[in-house]
Order: sequence, then structure tokens, then C-alpha cells
Amino acid sequence: MPNLDAANIAYQMVKVFGDALPVGPILLGTAKPVHILTPSVTARGIVNMTAIAVVEAQG
Repeated sequence: MPNLDAANIAYQMVKVFGDALPVGPILLGTAKPVHILTPSVTARGIVNMTAIAVVEAQG
């Protein structure tokens, strides 16, 4: 079974090879989505997470 290191490696590979902008983390599986911002989040990260929260609130 993969461990946390394997998950982090896969995450980094997808981010780099896909030239992606990671947004998150988002906690799934609850009655309503939970958006988590860490103390190290940038202003762009806050804007991205806010946009996701707005779209989910409209649905």
C-alpha cells in the first residue's frame, strides 16, 4: 500500500508535468465541503480557494 511519501511524489509529478496550479487542500466525504488554508498560503492561494468556495456555494 502506498505511503505518504509515494503520495507526495505522485502529487509533485502531476504538478510539474501538467504545469498545474495546485489549489487546496479540500476535505471530501463530509456533508459539506471543507476548505483548509494553511498559515503559509499566498494571496493567490486565498483567491483561488475563495473562487472554489463561491462556485460550490452556488451549486
